[in-house]
Amino acid sequence: MKVTTENINTINQKLKNYPVVYLDTRYELIDHFAEELEQLDGDFDTEFEPYFESKKPMLDQMLVLINKNNGVEGFRLFFKKLFSVPFLVVYLVMTSVLYQLTQTMGKDWLMGNFDVLPMILPAPISAVLLYQFLYKKQFVRRLVSVLFSINFLFMFYLMIGIQLVRKWDSLFGLLLFSFFMSASVYYWVVFFQLRKENQNYLKLI
Repeated sequence: MKVTTENINTINQKLKNYPVVYLDTRYELIDHFAEELEQLDGDFDTEFEPYFESKKPMLDQMLVLINKNNGVEGFRLFFKKLFSVPFLVVYLVMTSVLYQLTQTMGKDWLMGNFDVLPMILPAPISAVLLYQFLYKKQFVRRLVSVLFSINFLFMFYLMIGIQLVRKWDSLFGLLLFSFFMSASVYYWVVFFQLRKENQNYLKLI
């Protein structure tokens, strides 16, 4: 059997509706399914539906495993990004800027005007991510798992971190606030890195 571009699009749509929402996973499955279908006799329209039905138990098991591992993988990749040289540079620059501001304008002025900034800066990305997740279904696993993991960090800041930095009377509070500010800025860097990977997969499918 010859698998055409139109057939590939049919496989892609079938997987997307199943739903296999992650582009990278879907791309690998399309490649695997196409290879197996080419080994079958008959035509695509006749053979594809029975073939796909036979693959549903495997797909169900795979999706359960993916959803189970997403959180762990997300935090692993998140910490890999976080403890990197670029993030360290951002953190050192941010700490220096915040220290100068506390020396010139005072800690009360800084916290009175900017304590919510670590929650505001990531908000546009979080909105885009939610839209992609609920409606577009056009993203790679790494994009979702890493960015959702980072959002957990900002939820921690909202619930606990902001109370700690507001009460700071020492260098620790400044360093903690600088960490969350740096993370909110670096969030954009990570987003555009993973978005580029996402676009590469969109070109393939």
